[in-house]
Amino acid sequence: MNIGFTVFFTFILIGAIYWLANRHSRTVRINAEGDRVLSNPFVFAFFGASSAILCAFVLAMVFVSEPEEGDNIWVIATFIMLFAGLFGYISIYYLGLHFKHRVFINDARVKVINAWGVAAELNWSDITEARYDRFMHQIVLYGTGGGSIRISGMLYGLEEFRDELKKHHPHLVKHTVMKTFPPK
Repeated sequence: MNIGFTVFFTFILIGAIYWLANRHSRTVRINAEGDRVLSNPFVFAFFGASSAILCAFVLAMVFVSEPEEGDNIWVIATFIMLFAGLFGYISIYYLGLHFKHRVFINDARVKVINAWGVAAELNWSDITEARYDRFMHQIVLYGTGGGSIRISGMLYGLEEFRDELKKHHPHLVKHTVMKTFPPK
């Protein structure tokens, strides 16, 4: 019963995130240079902060709990460190998605800064292929010379991105749209 509720709640939550992102598909900021800036919903910061709290809670268990007679301390320590590491990684990744991951678009180029703060850019004229990665829920743009950039499918402002792509490569826009199931 609890597993079913958890799975149901997870699907509802993911659906709500997709709905929120689609609802804001034209919401962009304009930065000082005049670039349109696509960014992630606030819910990613919430996931990151929640994971940080869980990480702190798991680490606090190390100092609060006392092993009983016969407990294997190495098994308990390994379990706690694995979960603390997992929640720590998830926390850093989701906070990075919210605070660092940005897509900057203008008439000349598209620039992506990923969750780890690493930037990559392609000029619109250098883009040769575009595809939608269903598994990762990302738009992948390939450029001349083998370079590529990945754009999250949950960013606010994706329709603005597609409009700009349509100006430069109208034949590639159809490859950046999420495929529905079942196919229409």
